[in-house]
Amino acid sequence: MTCIETGNKSEARFDRCMIATLKHKGIDNYKLYESSEKSNIDEHIDRFLEIDSKKWSFDVKSQKKMNRNDENVMSDKTWVELVNVNGDPGWAYGEETHIAFEVEDGYLIVKRRKLAKLIEEKCKDTTIYRNKPNENYKYYQRYGRKDKITTVPMKDIEQITEAKIKEFYE
Repeated sequence: MTCIETGNKSEARFDRCMIATLKHKGIDNYKLYESSEKSNIDEHIDRFLEIDSKKWSFDVKSQKKMNRNDENVMSDKTWVELVNVNGDPGWAYGEETHIAFEVEDGYLIVKRRKLAKLIEEKCKDTTIYRNKPNENYKYYQRYGRKDKITTVPMKDIEQITEAKIKEFYE
C-alpha cells in the first residue's frame, strides 16, 4: 500500500471514529468535513470539525513504520515531521489546531502546539543525524532531502492527549 493509500485509509477511519465518538456523547449538531487540497498541502489540515460556533482542524496521522519497507507499524513510538522534504515547516508546525495519532483502537487527539512544545523541550541534542538514531528525540534527515524528523514515544503523546476517539463504544 502506498503512503497516500495508507493516509486515505487512516483519514476514513478517523471519520468513523469521530462520528462514533460524537454520537456516543450525544452530539448530533456537528459538521465534519475534508479540507481543500490546498489546506491539506499548505496548512497540514486533513479535516475540520464544527460544533455550534467552535471549529477545530486536524492533521490525521496513520501509525508509522520505522522503515518504509518494514512489515509492521510501530506501536511504541511515531515519527514527527519538524521540517518537510522541501525545507518548509513540517506538520508539527502547521496551521492545524490538533494532530490525530492513530492507535490500535482509535486516535489520540493532541493539540499541535503542545506537541511542538514537547519536542522543543525534549530535543536537547541539535545534531542532525543521517543514520536513523536508535534513541527518541534525535533529529534525523533523509539522504538528499531537506527534512528534519524525530521519533516520539507514544507514552509521551499519551501524556499530552486532549481526547481519545474510537470506533466502538459499549
